[in-house]
Amino acid sequence: MRAPQRERAASRRARVDARDDPRLRALGVHPPVEHARVRRHRRVGQWSETIEQEAPFELERFELVLLQRPANRAEISVQEAERLQDLHLGHLAAMGADGHMRLAGPFDAQRDESLRGMCLYRTGSTERARELAESDPAVVAGRFEVDVMYFYCEKGTL
Repeated sequence: MRAPQRERAASRRARVDARDDPRLRALGVHPPVEHARVRRHRRVGQWSETIEQEAPFELERFELVLLQRPANRAEISVQEAERLQDLHLGHLAAMGADGHMRLAGPFDAQRDESLRGMCLYRTGSTERARELAESDPAVVAGRFEVDVMYFYCEKGTL
């Protein structure tokens, strides 16, 4: 066996089986789970042994809103841009105060300059999160477009 093949084979043996690990399934946006079996393989001499253990891992679901600059955004004056930014920040503060949003913030040093920021809502549905995000004065004015999807993370992280 060549060296790269040995490394890949060793990596496969050491990896947690994705079908049994909800953390890996979560990357594929599968529904949250409470408990799952995790299989770990340990090589002992010529034999491979499977160790099964309970892996408690509970996920929380949020609605992720990406704010993007539209490709055909109209030019506006500096004063109008500042006014819309103040209204935008006020909208985000109101969403947080009302308990709809957990966090929000801008991006920096991203490859895609059209991505301007993100918000994590906790509304129960992407439709409701979209409705709230689209009521942002900067979105209404055409300064941003929204893309809404579910985001999963370990319970208690946020």
